[in-house]
Parts: sequence; structure tokens; C-alpha cells
Amino acid sequence: MSGRQALALLLAAVAGLAAVAGAGAWWLRDAVVDPDGFAQRAEVALDDDAVRDAAQREIVAQVTARLPAGVVPEARVRAIVRRAVAGRAFRRQVTASAVAVNDALLHRGEPEATLDVDVAAVLAPDAPRLAAQLDGAGRLRIAHIRRAALPVDPARAADLVRALAVVGPALACFALAGALAAARDRRGVLGAFGLAAAVTAALVLVGHAAGRAAVQDAARGGTGLSTDRARAAAGAAWDAATAGVRTVGIVGVAGGLALAVVGFAPLGRRRDRYAQPST
Repeated sequence: MSGRQALALLLAAVAGLAAVAGAGAWWLRDAVVDPDGFAQRAEVALDDDAVRDAAQREIVAQVTARLPAGVVPEARVRAIVRRAVAGRAFRRQVTASAVAVNDALLHRGEPEATLDVDVAAVLAPDAPRLAAQLDGAGRLRIAHIRRAALPVDPARAADLVRALAVVGPALACFALAGALAAARDRRGVLGAFGLAAAVTAALVLVGHAAGRAAVQDAARGGTGLSTDRARAAAGAAWDAATAGVRTVGIVGVAGGLALAVVGFAPLGRRRDRYAQPST
């Protein structure tokens, strides 16, 4: 292999790595680092049964604790909260609080943040009398997030994501262009690009699974929530927040391997250049 072809393959590998990393960072920047995108991800998480169940149990326990004993049966409170959690008022409260959590952890680097809701505003559409009894009770905590319990520092991770979302695609384009210009065998460049993309995407999937496990391990039960249910809800919230990253990983592995096969597979047996012509 000539030095020029080796350089081309190296540039192609860099392009494959940068393409996958840039695609994942691009999605994370728009869906997680951006406050509005993060709020949309929070609303998607509310469609998951584990997340809704965790929210319902936590709210029921806190509402029951704030009411005088025997005023409202707990079964009645559970039914009201179940309807409230499925309503628009609750979703608006959660998405607004998610924006505050995003700002605190990813932009201002605060040590902790709380996802909470105004209990009276949430319950008012379905149970105005109960909401009136809780008026002035303040906000109910749905989840409390500590930066130290997360697998990575969220503010630093956000800075890295912003940088990769810009540098990754640009580097991929320039490196691939350079590889094609320098290559003697462009099919080899295609194969190197695909193989590097597939390996990088596989690492993305491993990191995604490791991050999910770390977030679940950090989850703890609350007032009315067991640790197991809290971990299930944390896993579901992680899946909602990082769904695009997992998709990038799966597509990257499949597409990269396909390109590697096309690039490295022989087109056919070549004739020996020194073979004597047949007579």
C-alpha cells in the first residue's frame, strides 16, 4: 500500500468517526441542550407508563400528607390525580419546570435542580374543591436531580455537545473530501469510512446503555415511590431524552457495515498481470 493510499484510508476513518459523533451531537443539541427541545422530550417521557405511574404515586403521597386526615379518602385522591396527570394542565406544568431544570443543570451548572408542579393548578380542572383546599400549599416535587449523582457533569457535556455538533459534520466533510482526492482506490476509502462509522456507532450504543444504567442506579425512591419504580421511571425518561442518539447508533452500525462490505469486498478475481497469454 502506498503512503498516499494509507493517508486516504486514515482520512476516511476520521471522516466516519466525525460523521457519527457529529450526528449524535447534532440531535442532542437540538433535543436536550436546547431548552425548548428538552421540554418536548419531557412531554414525550410523560407518554410512558412508568413515568406517569411514578408521577402519580409521588403526587398522591404528597397531597395526602398535606390534607387533614380523613378529609378526602386516598382512593379518591388517587383517582383525581390519575386524571390530572393525563391532562394538559399537568403537561404544561411539567414542561415549564423542565425548562427550568435544563437551565439550571445544562446552562448555569448548578449543583441540583427540582422538577416540580403547582399542585393547585394541576388539580383545579378535575377537582376544584380539592385544589381549593391545597391552595397555598406550594409546589409538589416530582423529581430531584443532583449533578453529582449523574454519570457526567451536565454543563460540561452540554458544552462538548455544542462543539461536536459544529465541528463533527464539518470535519467529516473535509476529511472525506481529502480522502477521495488522495486515494488511488476509492472503494477502499468507502470501506474505511463505513468501518470507522460502524465502530463509532457501536461505541455510541455501548455508551448509551451505560448511561442508562448509571441514571437508573442513581435514582432513589420518594415520598410515595419505591426505588424500583423510581429506577424504571428514570430509565424511561433517559430513553425519551436520548432516543435520537440510539437511532444514530443503530443506523450508523447498519449503514457503516454495509459501506464496509461494499468497499472492501473484491469485485472479482483479478488476472495475474504476469500471466502468459493463452495460445
